[in-house]
Amino acid sequence: MAFERIRNLRPVKRYRSEQYVLISLVTFALTVVLLRGLLKLTGYAQIGNDSIHIAHVLWGGLGLFAGSIVLLVFANRWALFLGAVLCGAGVGFFIDEVGKFVTQTNNYFTPAAAPIIYALFLVTVLVYLRVRRPAGRDVRGEMYRAFEQMSGVLDHEMSRHDLNALSHRLGLVSTSAKDAATRELAKALLSYVEGERPRMVEPQPGRMQCALTSTRACARRVFTRSRLRAFLVFTLVVGGIYAVLDMALLAFLAVSPSSGATDFLRSLVSPGELAALGDKIWFSVRAVLEGSVGLAMVVGGVLIGLRQEWRGLSIAIPALIVDLTVVNLLVFYQDQSKALIGLAVEYVVLVAAFAYRRIYLEDEAEEAARAAEAAEGALARALRQAAAEVGISPREAS
Repeated sequence: MAFERIRNLRPVKRYRSEQYVLISLVTFALTVVLLRGLLKLTGYAQIGNDSIHIAHVLWGGLGLFAGSIVLLVFANRWALFLGAVLCGAGVGFFIDEVGKFVTQTNNYFTPAAAPIIYALFLVTVLVYLRVRRPAGRDVRGEMYRAFEQMSGVLDHEMSRHDLNALSHRLGLVSTSAKDAATRELAKALLSYVEGERPRMVEPQPGRMQCALTSTRACARRVFTRSRLRAFLVFTLVVGGIYAVLDMALLAFLAVSPSSGATDFLRSLVSPGELAALGDKIWFSVRAVLEGSVGLAMVVGGVLIGLRQEWRGLSIAIPALIVDLTVVNLLVFYQDQSKALIGLAVEYVVLVAAFAYRRIYLEDEAEEAARAAEAAEGALARALRQAAAEVGISPREAS
């Protein structure tokens, strides 16, 4: 077997790579959540006997190995989906037992496990956000992605959107490539694709795709602009006030002497958070961050309620992102249940904020820009017409 030396190592983004990263990300998160829930329901049952314990980290390694084999062996499009699922599940099985490998006592329940799992999840989210960015329009990358899409043409099964994207990609290369051979190749491929177009079969949407489409349609009917704005105002203001009061309560318990009232208040706080009060540095960092985030959420919610929506979302969205990526790491170490509930609520609010900005505000901004452009064009035409009537050349009028 010859190992050839490849000089051009510049990476090329795969077509629709963001979808496969998202599949792996969702599978990873669901695996950890379902696995922990199943273990808790079964009393942390084990596979094995008195001398043998088959830890689920082994199943994670098996899933990762199977995913890599599938991706290395098969060139079909389904192999990418299956590989993404296997890799996501494998990472979930593996990272769930991280507590055993970061402690001297192999403690699965160590408080440090949850922040590590959540940190890995956040890193994967950052990778997904980076991959979502549009790929550069260079000839080499476009040809890579065109050859990748050709598998759908050979299978005679491709959506109309993907087929049009492939035709546009090949047409772009056929006119912009500097190399004549590359232009001819792109033209030949484009001719083949257009010749096979009548034989293409539109893939039927699966049950998950139909469910997502129905959910989106239902959400658009239920969450009108006024309702979605009211939801954002309520959740941001209430969540911000709760965060500020929560930090105020913990700060009060940290400096107050023991009494009947403080003992009652301590009963409302988890043991992990009470133990963290003794670490002044980390508690101060969390107090400053969570208190600031809470105030920013309140201000953002109030501004949205006052119809200053762009300004309110520009404050609320960064605050939610900081809370999800930084504050929750600290809370996970102290109270996992509280962190999970907060994570779920904040994620829903963040998705709602992004949806509100994309659906309503960005469309309004585009319409305003088009209206301004049309007004400028009308003004320019009026000036040219007026200049022509008084005998002034258009260049002098402008």
